[in-house]
Amino acid sequence: MMSWRQWFVQLCVAAVMAGAVVIPGGVHAQDSQPLILEYADSSEVLQAQGETEYHLFGNVQFRQGDTRLASDRAVWKQDSGTVWFRGHVLIQQPKRFLRAKRVFYDRNVRSFIAYDSVTVEDTAQAFSLSGERVRFDRNAEVAYADSSPVMHYDFLLDSAQHTIIIADTLIFKKFDRSGTALGSVRVYKDDWRGTGDYGEIWPDSGLAMLTGDPEATGLGGTISGDTLYLYYRGQTVERVQARGNTSGSYQDTSLTTGGQNLIQGDVADFFITNDTLRAIRVVGEAYTDYDPGEPGGGHNKASGDSLWLDFDSGQLDAVTIRGGSQGTYRAPREDVGDDTVTYSAETIVFVPDSNRIDLLTSSQLNYHEVQLDAGRISYWTDTRQLKARPLPPDTASEELAQRPELADAEQVVAGDTLTYDIDSRRGRIWGSKTEFEGGYYRGEDFRKFTDEVFFVSEGVYTTCELDDPHFGFESKDMVVIRDDKVIARPVVMRIGELPTFYLPYYVFPIRRGRHSGFLPLRFGNFEQGNRFISNVGYYWAASDYFDIEGAFDFNEETGILLRTGINYALRYKFNGSVNASYARETRLRNTGRTRRTIWRLQGNHQQTLSETASLSGNMNFLSDKSYYDDYVYNPDDRRNRTLTSQLNLSKRFSKASLSVGLRATENLDTENRTRQLPQASLNFYQWRPFQPDSGDDTRWYHNGYVGYSTDLNHYIN
Repeated sequence: MMSWRQWFVQLCVAAVMAGAVVIPGGVHAQDSQPLILEYADSSEVLQAQGETEYHLFGNVQFRQGDTRLASDRAVWKQDSGTVWFRGHVLIQQPKRFLRAKRVFYDRNVRSFIAYDSVTVEDTAQAFSLSGERVRFDRNAEVAYADSSPVMHYDFLLDSAQHTIIIADTLIFKKFDRSGTALGSVRVYKDDWRGTGDYGEIWPDSGLAMLTGDPEATGLGGTISGDTLYLYYRGQTVERVQARGNTSGSYQDTSLTTGGQNLIQGDVADFFITNDTLRAIRVVGEAYTDYDPGEPGGGHNKASGDSLWLDFDSGQLDAVTIRGGSQGTYRAPREDVGDDTVTYSAETIVFVPDSNRIDLLTSSQLNYHEVQLDAGRISYWTDTRQLKARPLPPDTASEELAQRPELADAEQVVAGDTLTYDIDSRRGRIWGSKTEFEGGYYRGEDFRKFTDEVFFVSEGVYTTCELDDPHFGFESKDMVVIRDDKVIARPVVMRIGELPTFYLPYYVFPIRRGRHSGFLPLRFGNFEQGNRFISNVGYYWAASDYFDIEGAFDFNEETGILLRTGINYALRYKFNGSVNASYARETRLRNTGRTRRTIWRLQGNHQQTLSETASLSGNMNFLSDKSYYDDYVYNPDDRRNRTLTSQLNLSKRFSKASLSVGLRATENLDTENRTRQLPQASLNFYQWRPFQPDSGDDTRWYHNGYVGYSTDLNHYIN
């Protein structure tokens, strides 16, 4: 099938070069066909500058084969090989024609130019071109249109299905049917409009390209980048792609308030199906900014390695972000300012229709002092509700991974499933585990009532950090009062699976700082034979100047150890403490039953007597060395095998200081005892015996200092 350019060249040459018609492709098969003048109202032959000119006037009509040429007048300069057609020029073949006001042909350079209101139509290829000047180069088989050119593909169809190209200059190449557009390029296809400084089109491949600040707009979306590509099949655009510094926007057709979704990245694709936007994909440092534009509506920003927006009937259905994903949701507060929620996960899915943000794998959400970590988190932006769950196991035997953990200020709560209301700051956890002041609380149902009060159903309190604790206090109902206490009723103590005793209720103190209350219990490792319960007692903060503690420890092997202690202090005067413990021990041996009394007495005292005098002392006494083996559980204390007691009096004078004291030490392994009675030290401050008079020259010996001290130690072994 002959292209419009081939046909146009053939017609123009036939019109002026009888017997020299050139067929596209460079074959002169029709040169034998004569150019026949069928009609003209008048004609004349003139000689101008030695050259013959043929002038034809009025209804000029030529024919060559099936090609017909007509104009109001024509001038043929036979010697120079040029022809001018003027006035209502029409060159016509079956299914093809050209109209213009003027057409000029130059046989020597094998080119012709059509001027003024030029229109070319090829119904066989559904192609048209219009403009004010079109130049054809038959040697290169290229057409140039550089004066308001407009090109239409599929012009016989409905106007909405045309492909229209407008530019300062249009260039068409015969060999691949491609076109190039230069300067103020505009491409219209379906509902899409593309602009740029430079463009190319390959109609047989269904591809168009734009560069030079290109931008495409259509179906409520806008996309731009360094380079823009339009992929189409037939009359339908299937994909619009931007590469390099991509940015774009899309307005949800379901929104009536002007809201829109902004995107950025390295590469972006708009996918179209049946003239409807189906999806948007962004790859490389992808970023999205969704603003519904509704009064009181939230503003959602997110980024990641890639971004995918799904649409349903033109409405935004879901936004999926993958790879290092993170985002921020900001909503206006009822009073002043905004509330901000930040979040991150390996994958983020935003569902506008249900106002939900889903975080999948290594998920984290932050709101002020609240931090939530979990395998999966769902956040409803309209109701400000949270739901967190772990990742499902790959197999039935695997445990749940990334269980929810909620940190609210200084409190951390973990569980299997969590719900939370951001506005009321109330939440609920199933299969919970949380820590307060060294104690662990587990419950089937953990509910946050206020910032300070929590309810636990089927709860367990223990100081064992294992998921399956060796011991614990079970209670059907617990009330946890933050930084104060835990009230439980009834209470059953279990060691392993064995219940050991029952209490109608118990109060566990968890208050920070100095306050009266029950002491936190400590337990041994029962499975490994270290069976004891310690610190069963009460602490009384009697006043700002002293407090008293009383408790007992129970050991399966040694029995009960009673303990008491007092701390005292008077600011700027003195402070100290005294601690004592006592046990009446009964043991069963192979030789029979043995009894013994064992005790320990410790204390320290610091006192300021005056600005230059102070008194200090400490004591540490045991009934026997087995006390450390049977009743001391701290490894550092057990390794200390030396007992030391001492009393010191210190006094500073103007030129000396004096220290007098008593000291007693005992090695528990060798039972060697040493006493220093007394222990004294006198130190004279350094002075310069040869200090020069004021104004005298300083000699080397003037810088000498003298000082001396003496010690007195009397040992008794």
